[in-house]
Amino acid sequence: MHSQVNAEFVARMEDVLDLYGEAPDQKRPVICFDESPTQLIGEVRQPIPAAPGQLERTDFEYRRNGTVNLFIFLDAHRPWRKVKVADRRTAEDFAPCMRELADVHFPEAERIRVVLDNLSTHSPGALHATLPPAEARRVLRRLEFHYTPKHASWLNMVEIEIGVLRGQCLDRAASTTASGSSPRSQPGNTNATKAALASTGCSQPKKPEPKWPVPIPKQHSKSHNHCAKELV
Repeated sequence: MHSQVNAEFVARMEDVLDLYGEAPDQKRPVICFDESPTQLIGEVRQPIPAAPGQLERTDFEYRRNGTVNLFIFLDAHRPWRKVKVADRRTAEDFAPCMRELADVHFPEAERIRVVLDNLSTHSPGALHATLPPAEARRVLRRLEFHYTPKHASWLNMVEIEIGVLRGQCLDRAASTTASGSSPRSQPGNTNATKAALASTGCSQPKKPEPKWPVPIPKQHSKSHNHCAKELV
């Protein structure tokens, strides 16, 4: 969808780009935040592993193992990122993420500048709707929200991280939970879901299997002299 480049668009764009251009400041970090709904897909039949001259073969049929939501944090100025798995993407899930960001990941920061999109749950009101008033206010005093222009969430650097995650691990099958049921059918069972995602290689991306070329059989062509001899 094309966004309308107006004064508001330019103002928000410049605000976000100015944050990216600042020097790193541990007291005032710039954290990009976004969400990524993810469907967990499992294999019905065991794939046939790759072999010399043959790529890995998988069956077209798959099993739906439920859906989860990934809350992704990215420090714009240093190599730090965090992925938090949840069953939903409501205000009740967003608020704990912001409290964890302030109290667990950056407890020494004076002000945390958070870059995020315009999703309805990405607001100070989500914290007031979920946390006690004094607790919501305490957390919000440490946070400073900076919104990307509408329909321009690509200005959020965490979008690149989501693309990397999908390319390295989220595009492959994920195992079911230990009980065999879908993580979606077990509200709050994020540990099992994390194990399912880890089994895809998210925690340690696997090196791609070498693609062995299929040997081409040698064909011994006959020379023109040989052909002439046969004709004679």
